[in-house]
Amino acid sequence: MQTIAEYITKKAAINAVENAPIELFQSEWEEIEEAINAAPAADVAPVVRWIPVSERLPKPETEVMIACNRNGYRFIATAIHEDGTLFVEDSDWNWNDIWEYGRYDEERDDYIIPEGWWESRCFTPDDVYNCPVDCEVTHWMPMPELPEMDGGEVDEP
Repeated sequence: MQTIAEYITKKAAINAVENAPIELFQSEWEEIEEAINAAPAADVAPVVRWIPVSERLPKPETEVMIACNRNGYRFIATAIHEDGTLFVEDSDWNWNDIWEYGRYDEERDDYIIPEGWWESRCFTPDDVYNCPVDCEVTHWMPMPELPEMDGGEVDEP
């Protein structure tokens, strides 16, 4: 089964040969078209780009890579963005010390996670999860796929 990209690329090659300033007999043309269609497709990685936060934000609770700016120094971290509507109980993430940041809802007896960027690796002291990112986040991009080992398990660092 051909992907759309394969079809478009092969169709462009067929059109280029078909429109070439040479004359081919019908039997030769059919052989060329069959050879082009039989050619294996190249394994091309999808285009992934940094998305400006001014353009759009990721879905809440989705871990992404972020580009940050702290006093003119740029760096990359991983984080999630919260939209300010989710309760801790409904979150997929572990939340420590949310009482410092969240708004308490007496009816639900739970905290609402404030809107903003949160991460659990670079800005955190030991044994604390999901700390607010304390600098300007300028861009984000989806996380790449994790590499697999020969046995199909993810490599451990």
